[in-house]
Amino acid sequence: MTMRKLLTYTTMAILLAAPLARAADTAVPAAAQPPAAEYKYKTPKLKRAEIDALLAKPEGLLVIDVRRPDELTKIGGLPVYLSVQAKDLESSLAYIPKDRSIVTVSNHAGRAGAAADLLASHGFKVAGAIGVENYEEESGTLTKIATPAPAAAAAQPPAADEYKYKTTRLKRAEIDALLAKPENLLVIDVRRPDEITKTGGLPVYLSIQANDVEKNLAYIPKDRVIVTVANHFGRNGAAGDLLASHGFKVAGAIAAEYYEAEGGTLTKIVPPVPAAAAVR
Repeated sequence: MTMRKLLTYTTMAILLAAPLARAADTAVPAAAQPPAAEYKYKTPKLKRAEIDALLAKPEGLLVIDVRRPDELTKIGGLPVYLSVQAKDLESSLAYIPKDRSIVTVSNHAGRAGAAADLLASHGFKVAGAIGVENYEEESGTLTKIATPAPAAAAAQPPAADEYKYKTTRLKRAEIDALLAKPENLLVIDVRRPDEITKTGGLPVYLSIQANDVEKNLAYIPKDRVIVTVANHFGRNGAAGDLLASHGFKVAGAIAAEYYEAEGGTLTKIVPPVPAAAAVR
């Protein structure tokens, strides 16, 4: 083979290899994405129409979201939900009312399916599992609670001596006594998920935004003693008074930061590092 032919073949090989190399580089990020996990649970995975039909009857429904608060901030969820971490579900069964149909929620229904099967094995009435990202893909509307700009977030609530509500402000000992009887208790946290991520809260709570409490009364069981939670005493007192005016049994209001200052332990759920955040 002449030197000229050898150079020609070499040049052609380089030119042909270049597009393949570029294609391989382009494919790397996609290959890094985990495949959608196969749904393998007994509990049915609900479609949008089934979810909407359940949400239309909130007086018979309990939504249990097993995701972290930071996932709620980033992705969104259903408007009212009982927050229980997936790993803590079995040890928190006493907090869960048994007289309502339950749907469990996660991003793609993997954790939700496992949680639903566990609840069903303990005699709870489970209607199905929901993947909120799947629901949104089917044109369902998620509730997304934005974190305010820093200037707005810095606004402080009224000081304790300006508390103007009828609902009792609870001290640590009173709170701990209530937490010792979870089968009689319903904790309603009226803060945003980002506040709960930052400050911490009680281990199991019904999440309802302060401004939305009155329009979501049907989601709230009436057979439990209620405590309302915020960072300081303000939104929780207003929510407690409103609930009492509608016939709910309100034991008092909890200020998460005051409870911690008195030696109480708050549950703080730390977002994972990015490499571990791909859990379905």
